[in-house]
Amino acid sequence: MNRKDGVFPAESFIDRNGRRVLTKSGQPGMDGREGMGSTTELILALFASHLSDWTAGVLNGQQFDDLSRWIALASEAAHSPDKAEQLSPASFIDGNGRRVLADSGEPGMLGVEGIGSSTEKTLARFASMLARDSALALDMHQYGDLQRWVSMCRPA
Repeated sequence: MNRKDGVFPAESFIDRNGRRVLTKSGQPGMDGREGMGSTTELILALFASHLSDWTAGVLNGQQFDDLSRWIALASEAAHSPDKAEQLSPASFIDGNGRRVLADSGEPGMLGVEGIGSSTEKTLARFASMLARDSALALDMHQYGDLQRWVSMCRPA
């Protein structure tokens, strides 16, 4: 996102504790210090960094809805006793009913790694981050931060 959209990396991406998760240049880092933060804070900051990137601006409202739905799916799986059964690359389906991840968990439309338009690849990059085991380490509040940021960046 750019300044025209009213989303500024350092000022707009604030976690539930009031801490900035990005540096002024948009790089991950707690309290504006690049590379700083716990493992889960850096996972959160990396997600925010990708949301603040200009390529996320190519996503349309439906794609932001997909992203919001996937965050809810990942949050539910993270807090389930059988995480592995609930979340797989096949779980990430876009609004048109197409898989956005290959079996490897890497971006790829229709389940084929590397396939897709630039917009589809941008959306799949977020899905891939959520599908990885590290995203399952986030707590409910951190998933709430992700949802809030997706809503903030969603076009009207």
